[in-house]
Amino acid sequence: MDDDDFGGFEAAESYECGNGEKQTTSPAISWAAFPTVSEVHISQNISPDVLLEHSVPSSCLVPPDSFTLSNDNVAMAIQTANVINPAVLKEQNQVYIQVASLNLSEVTSAIGIDGNETKRQNELKSSLQQSVANLETKLCTAEEEKIKTKKELEYLLEENSVLEMNFLKDKKEKLLKYQDHYKMIQEKHKQELEDMRQAGHEALSIIVEEFKVLLQSTVQQQEAAIEKQYILAIEKQSHKCEELLNAQVWVWTCRSLHDYLLASALLCFKKYVFWISLMKIITLSFCVLSVTVNRVT
Repeated sequence: MDDDDFGGFEAAESYECGNGEKQTTSPAISWAAFPTVSEVHISQNISPDVLLEHSVPSSCLVPPDSFTLSNDNVAMAIQTANVINPAVLKEQNQVYIQVASLNLSEVTSAIGIDGNETKRQNELKSSLQQSVANLETKLCTAEEEKIKTKKELEYLLEENSVLEMNFLKDKKEKLLKYQDHYKMIQEKHKQELEDMRQAGHEALSIIVEEFKVLLQSTVQQQEAAIEKQYILAIEKQSHKCEELLNAQVWVWTCRSLHDYLLASALLCFKKYVFWISLMKIITLSFCVLSVTVNRVT
């Protein structure tokens, strides 16, 4: 807080009022305006001697020779009348008394005006002194308030700095605590992810092994089924081949028997029983052929 906040006396300016008097005021405060002390105006028509004689009691002013007029022409006329004659002197004395009365009334009125002006100026001066004293009192009070406010501000700033340091310290401790907690959670999360990854790999390996075993068993079953089918087909084909071989054997046997019978018949032809043997051979041949045909079909 600067001194300009309490009135700004250094920046006081003078301005004229409507009555022609000057007042001094500050642009900072409008209530500090007060008129300057007016100069004491003494009538130029009154000489210093008249002012000095005015301070004497009025009884001393009766003789016309007891004071000197400020009008040089009247004094010169009185001196000339004293030299000429007493009659003229008497008339001049009357004129002198009249002129002196007029001058006295002028002096009295001027002194009265000056007294009022002096009184007004004294009142104004006392008012100004009182205003200045009030302003000085207010200024002192303001200075005290300024010092008090400054001390309070310093105290509050110090407390603020202490509170700020404590606040920053607490925040820093909390931040470190949160960072440690975050690191711990991050490590825990990382470990959990690693465990989950390891468990996933193990589960996948188990599944792969089970799938391999299942696939192997399925392949074995399919191979066994195919092998069984092959065996059955081979057995079936072997039976068919065996039947064909048996049929061919019977055919060859029958042909051999037929040839044998024919040979026997040719041998027996020469004998008596040629016709009986021939009939038996023919009958036997027809039986063998019929049996062979039935087996083949």
